Order: sequence, then C-alpha cells, then structure tokens
Amino acid sequence: MVIEWCGFELPQIQGKFHFDGFTDRVDFFWEGPRIAGESDGYGKYLAETPQQTVERVVGEKKREDRLRRNLSGFTRWDWSDTMQVAPLRRALVRVGVPVVRPPAMAYLPTLRVNVRSR
Repeated sequence: MVIEWCGFELPQIQGKFHFDGFTDRVDFFWEGPRIAGESDGYGKYLAETPQQTVERVVGEKKREDRLRRNLSGFTRWDWSDTMQVAPLRRALVRVGVPVVRPPAMAYLPTLRVNVRSR
C-alpha cells in the first residue's frame, strides 16, 4: 500500500460514520487524529441523465460537507496522485496524517512504471 510505503500511519479501511441522521463510509480513516481520506473514482457520478448526474454530484458534496463538519480533517486524491506518490504525500501531510516511519524508498520507484500513473 502506497500510504504505508510513504511512512504514514496505517488507516482503517472503509471507516463508517453516523452523522446528522446519515450513515457514511470513507475509503480511509485515521482514528487517532480523526482524519478521513478518499481515493476518488469518477464513475460513481455518471448517470443515465444529466439531472441524475447533478444529483449524484450534489449528494457527494453534501456527504463531504457532513464529514468535514464532524471530523478533524478530510482529503481526496485520485489514482494518478497515488501512482505519482508526491501528490498523495502532499495531501496526507497537509491534512495532518501522522508519519510513523521512514518512507520505503525501494518500493516507491516501482510506481513510476505504471501506465496509469501518467
């Protein structure tokens, strides 16, 4: 996992929350600092009609606002950010995810050869 290779504390996967009468899940959750992270895929926003697509985007915005109100930190990144490493590291540092070990420098260069990282 790239997060671990970068030296960050390992997150809980699929953290679950109950805020404001809703149940929300996040891709990654760091319990100690109460920080959530989302690895974005954009297919979830596509729908059969433009109006349905708008409703999905608005729903996701409301969900993110709810999480930001109730957690100490929230950040997003996409696959390209993960494979390039530096954008993911910046996002996690900016929001305050704890660094608990030195980066595993031997593993990180292997990500550069992945076609999806471009």
